[in-house]
Amino acid sequence: VRGGCYAGDWVNCPELPSSLPPTPSERGNVFTTEAWFQNTQVRDRIDQTIADEADIFVRNALYRARTAASAIWVSSTKAIDSAHAALAEASTMSPVPLVTLVVYNLPNRDCGGASSGEFCCDGSIVDGQCPQFRNMTSTAPRDCGRALQKYKDFINRLAAVLGRHKKVPTAIILEPDALGMIVTDGACDVVTIDNFRKGLKYATSVLSQLSSVYLDAAHGKWLSYPPTLHTLALTVKELGVAPMLRGFATNIANYQPLGRACEVPDTHSQLVIEDWIAERRQYCSGTDGRQDLCCADPCGVIDSWGFGNNELNYVVALQRVMADAIHGFKPKFVIDTSRNGNADARQDCANWCNIRDAGLGVMPTSSTPLPDILDAYVWIKTPGESDGCSNKECESFASNCLSADSIGSGREGAPTSEPDAPVAGEWFPYALRRMAFFALFMRGDCSFRVGRVNLRELSPPLWCSQRSHDEEACTNSYVVKGIFFHRCQYIVASGKCTMYKRVQSECPDLDPPRPPPSPSLPSPPGPPPSPAPYPPPLPPPPSPPVPGLPNPSPPSPLPSPPSLDWLASKHSPPPPLQP
Repeated sequence: VRGGCYAGDWVNCPELPSSLPPTPSERGNVFTTEAWFQNTQVRDRIDQTIADEADIFVRNALYRARTAASAIWVSSTKAIDSAHAALAEASTMSPVPLVTLVVYNLPNRDCGGASSGEFCCDGSIVDGQCPQFRNMTSTAPRDCGRALQKYKDFINRLAAVLGRHKKVPTAIILEPDALGMIVTDGACDVVTIDNFRKGLKYATSVLSQLSSVYLDAAHGKWLSYPPTLHTLALTVKELGVAPMLRGFATNIANYQPLGRACEVPDTHSQLVIEDWIAERRQYCSGTDGRQDLCCADPCGVIDSWGFGNNELNYVVALQRVMADAIHGFKPKFVIDTSRNGNADARQDCANWCNIRDAGLGVMPTSSTPLPDILDAYVWIKTPGESDGCSNKECESFASNCLSADSIGSGREGAPTSEPDAPVAGEWFPYALRRMAFFALFMRGDCSFRVGRVNLRELSPPLWCSQRSHDEEACTNSYVVKGIFFHRCQYIVASGKCTMYKRVQSECPDLDPPRPPPSPSLPSPPGPPPSPAPYPPPLPPPPSPPVPGLPNPSPPSPLPSPPSLDWLASKHSPPPPLQP
């Protein structure tokens, strides 16, 4: 902020800046900053979940999760205060950590979905939704001018806060889903789409002068097909924001697998995106490709003529199509890995709400396999926050929150031990414990070697008996169950594949840490990526309350560590907690 003007409004300011703000390339990869800011409120909530969890392996995973930096969501005007508090706190730290902010407040946000915002093109929020979407028979508004001006004021206020904390490095993830909805129209009307375009252009022009901006580009299951990739690149070109962007963010709040990027040489350097994708689809359909982990396709994207079967393939395709469409533009990417640790978590990849078997993914890091393309893996969506309510009586109920893959006892046939999911954004400890149970970092990279095994089939001890009774087929069957690695065993006497046993894996990090002989909590599995210390081991029960949280009623003594048999089946929920 200079001369009393908001950033981005230099033309009307009484004094001009002494120098132009750095370009995205000059600013570089801010995620290489030595430290990343941790949301202390999230850490406190995870601490409470740890205190309430009896299983030692889930607790270990949660200990890792509590050290992860997570983004601050600025999804309302009031949330700017939270951003200001985080930046102020970060400015007092040494070294000064990177703060990641998610700006998510466009008028008619989510086009009537479960995440409606505070600005509506046709008035004010009513029972959690804009009137236009609450009454689908109503006429769409003729323009969104007043709401768009409120959004610009919101962006200006956030810019002013960023301007007060210039020494704090920041990254901004801009408007999840908006670009995807522009490309595919979705449930949005023409006026809303036009409003999205104007809002994105304004927000990028203002915020890019103060921060590295990554515009959300949905995920590979949504946009990795030649027609949508072309439309995506054309949209970015028409908006005129490419020179202001550091790049794009993908997989925000979604579950698309990270996977591996296919290393397929181009037949020539001028391939159009259709031919580029066709070459890789042909490779994946061949003998070599069927054995290559980069071709694993749990959501059937390659079969649908796309090449976003995993997010690494998707960002490679995105950079190529953007460079072809916009001269000199080679965007960088960040991928949200907060909840994509279990590639086979869903029966239907269209399901997105509180997925029952989702797992925590790769921990946040700037060390990536594609350093020329990929800036970082980031936890953008906060693990443990609900995607939406599973109770039809909720104001912002979304039908997908009662899908076959979703946590929620309101669904017919759902496990009776499952609680109802709360409204979007509220803390959901049960979901976090499930994600900790399936955490990728508790299995290690070896899980990719057995990725062909469909985790939904596991139901020991019947799983092996459902395999072929052929000895070779039986003994070559491997299973990943939670954090265990198993092999089916052929019984010669009976001629059946009826048993499985835990075996030593080829990768030492696949086996879970062994619990210590004492009843105290195990040491954390690794050093934290931020200055925040691990919590000391909790004393023997009853456990004291977590500092900074309301004092709970005295808990019952923790039970003895449960039998590990239940961990062998993904269908078995964690043991019920003590009241």
